[in-house]
Amino acid sequence: MDNKKIVEYIENNSKKYRNEYSQFVLNNSLLFYNIACVEINKLYGLQQFKNIKSTYDVIDIGNSFNIACQFFKIHNIRINIKELYDKKILVFFNDDKKRNDQFISNNLGPTSYQGYNKERGHFIEIFISNNILDAFAIIHEVTHHMNQPEGPRSVISDMLTESISYGMEFIFAQSLINENFKADEAKLFIWNCHMEVLNYAYTMAPIYRVLHVYNNCKKIDDKNYYKLFPSGNYENDISQFEKYMQANRDYIRDTWNFLGRSMSIYIYDKYRKDSECINKLLKLNDAINYMQFEYCLKIIDINNSNDLFYKITDALEENSNYIIDKFKK
Repeated sequence: MDNKKIVEYIENNSKKYRNEYSQFVLNNSLLFYNIACVEINKLYGLQQFKNIKSTYDVIDIGNSFNIACQFFKIHNIRINIKELYDKKILVFFNDDKKRNDQFISNNLGPTSYQGYNKERGHFIEIFISNNILDAFAIIHEVTHHMNQPEGPRSVISDMLTESISYGMEFIFAQSLINENFKADEAKLFIWNCHMEVLNYAYTMAPIYRVLHVYNNCKKIDDKNYYKLFPSGNYENDISQFEKYMQANRDYIRDTWNFLGRSMSIYIYDKYRKDSECINKLLKLNDAINYMQFEYCLKIIDINNSNDLFYKITDALEENSNYIIDKFKK
């Protein structure tokens, strides 16, 4: 492939966002690559773990709504979900024809979207699955709503809001296990989340390698590639990047989800060991719109970007062992 097209794609993708977005991803591309590698290494064996429930039981949206409300109440999270619903800020759909074009399907459950337009202001739309995953979707999107600024998000806000929402889903899942309510389905959700992390790692590892070459050399060729990744596979990574481009993927938006899912692994491990961790997560929720990245990390006991790698590495090991040991039928 003409590597000039890859450079053009990288630069055009950057133009879709404010400059600080692309710089954040490019400057941290090696960190994200290293995180992806350790996720592949630590979660590969967990793929074979099948000793869990395989489906979600049917429950109606009313029950899921009440379960989500109860979760926020128990944890003293000051958000009135019923008021959001009454004001039509939170809207549910069960008709395919009414689905918003912004819905994106994934294998974790319902499609949902938190957005903004002039007529409605900030809003949340959730397509009903009629199982416990509706409660997960409510918690995820309402958490986004809680840290939504009046104006556009900053790069740090965009990069960390997913970490908080995914982390809150993990906390909800562990709460279900602790209360022995829908525990088997919560275990299935947790396992699926770890597999989604693994899927992202497989997809993004070669992308971050190529982005790192571009960021350091501004020219992508085998000489520059092997200077930075002597044991890598240049032809394979270029091929993977080409497929990524053909699929119209967006490396900035994918990084929101990659980083969010990766950090939520750490949040889940921390919460299992100390339930008071949720208070730090709520403090982070209040800080992401006005604090720098490394200050935000310190709120949840991560010293800096390098420490983020080691904390995620340890959490992957701890979570994998916990799932294999505790999720047995």
